[in-house]
Amino acid sequence: MGTCLDTVVVMAAALEHAGIHPVLFLVKGHIVLGLLAGGALPRQRRPDRGG
Repeated sequence: MGTCLDTVVVMAAALEHAGIHPVLFLVKGHIVLGLLAGGALPRQRRPDRGG
C-alpha cells in the first residue's frame, strides 16, 4: 500500500493516458486528485526557442 501521493500520481497518470486531464490539489498534509472539467484546457506557454 502506498502513500496518498503515490496513489494519486499513479491514478493521475492512468487518467492522462485515457485522455482525461487530472488536477492535483495539495492540502495540509494530503493530496487530492481532481479532474479538469469544462472542455477547454488552459493555455499553455511554450518556451521561446530563440532564433
